[in-house]
Amino acid sequence: MQSPNMTQTETQDTEESIIRTFMLEQERRHQGRERRSSVLDNVFRGQGQALSEGSEIGSRLAEYVSQIDAIFVDETDGYIRAIEERPQNRTENIQRIISGVFRQGITAGHVMSLLIFGYRYINYVVTRNVTGAEEISARIMRAIIDYIKKFVTSWINSIGGWNMFLEQVKLFVNQHLSGTQQRQLMYGAAAVGAVAIVATCLYYFRK
Repeated sequence: MQSPNMTQTETQDTEESIIRTFMLEQERRHQGRERRSSVLDNVFRGQGQALSEGSEIGSRLAEYVSQIDAIFVDETDGYIRAIEERPQNRTENIQRIISGVFRQGITAGHVMSLLIFGYRYINYVVTRNVTGAEEISARIMRAIIDYIKKFVTSWINSIGGWNMFLEQVKLFVNQHLSGTQQRQLMYGAAAVGAVAIVATCLYYFRK
């Protein structure tokens, strides 16, 4: 089994597994095993996608994020409302949201925000039986995976790999839960940035 301290080539090969495992774990934690949707399972797993590489990292990431994902609800639901106001432009607007999350740079908080947005939007599309839900959901998954591979991988490598990324997520979570001044400053800045991003997206969507 490969170490979580992966090289760039290895990270590129396993990122999809990490992201898909994260989504599956989020579904399990939120829906429970007895209520899991076969459509969501299919979308999160992907056709023929092996989840052995990176699955431990994805599971640990979901464990950390599940402790604080409520703080991202307003932000991510704002994204979803903005997209669904113009469903005919859904694909273009999803891309705007994804790039907009990182408008002010890449941080562990921004990566978590993107992953939670992906999970909540796919869940929204499937549970509300939006026409073409499975196809739309698969496109959302692919857009997030491709963006992270293309633009976020190098940042993760620069901080020491996925293990170090998990340490940053853990620090973010602990700071939030402890209510320290450092956490308040970091999350306060992130929240202001998130509001600005949502406002910007809404402005451009409604032009």
